[in-house]
Amino acid sequence: MSLRNSWVRLFSHFRDSKGDGFGRPTDALLYTVMKDPVTLPTSRVVVDRATIRAHLLSDSNDPFNRVPLKIEDVIPSAYPLAA
Repeated sequence: MSLRNSWVRLFSHFRDSKGDGFGRPTDALLYTVMKDPVTLPTSRVVVDRATIRAHLLSDSNDPFNRVPLKIEDVIPSAYPLAA
């Protein structure tokens, strides 16, 4: 695991534990509140499905480790979403 990937994972965990200040977890790319969280299969980072879908329109790689990625490859996340 690269140093950057380790930092992203640590930062994502810290930020997600804090959320947006109202207990709602935020996306690792845009820092928006997640509505449909998914886990990227190779980097294991949790992002919102809409965010990764938009990213994949212009770049077909995982934004965290540059491994090729298709929207069909993302894993639905059991990430807890606050109401």
